[in-house]
Amino acid sequence: MNYIIKSILVTVAMAAPAVSGAADKSVVVISKDGTQKELILPEVDRMEINTGGIVLLGKNGSRTETSYDDLDRVLIGADRSAIASITSPGEIAVWPTRTASDVNVSGANPETPITIHDMGGALRIQTVASADGTASIDLSQLQAGIYILHVDNHSVKLIKE
Repeated sequence: MNYIIKSILVTVAMAAPAVSGAADKSVVVISKDGTQKELILPEVDRMEINTGGIVLLGKNGSRTETSYDDLDRVLIGADRSAIASITSPGEIAVWPTRTASDVNVSGANPETPITIHDMGGALRIQTVASADGTASIDLSQLQAGIYILHVDNHSVKLIKE
């Protein structure tokens, strides 16, 4: 099964530069802490999926490795403008919205309060965004259920598994 997934992903990454407009598309690896590693498709040599994580290799010899423990998601063929909006000023991203452990926030103003309330309105977690506007919030102490994360004037429903 892993071999099939590996073959599909590598084939897509390798074939994508032949697609019209490939210079506007990227392979993006997003870590749980919100950091992004992006490489435009024409510059991708290959993507390796091994036992420790994902390795993105560029035609210029660049090598970017992300362990599975740190990996949130991989986008193949993503519009470059769409990726830029994930962390552009004024745009707040919250992920994953269904988790048993951590939830990540990016795009907030530094020191912005971030709160998590249960469905009864009780405050369960309170923190602030770091100097770079990100936060990783540990939900492991919460019981399974539905919660609301508030940051600035944004509210996001979270499902704690």
